[in-house]
Amino acid sequence: MNSKLYYEFLKELNKAEEDLRVAKNNWKLSKTIVNEKNLKVAECKSIQWQKAVNLLYLKG
Repeated sequence: MNSKLYYEFLKELNKAEEDLRVAKNNWKLSKTIVNEKNLKVAECKSIQWQKAVNLLYLKG
């Protein structure tokens, strides 16, 4: 497995998970349509990065 690529993917996953935490907090503070949309986008990105990291790990 290309460890440098794996760590780059992990870094992106961590960033996506942090963005998801922020989006969840924003949604809790102010339940607006914009915040709901941002939360859904953040959830999708986090899931996509989780899948990418898992695939890279399994391939390696």
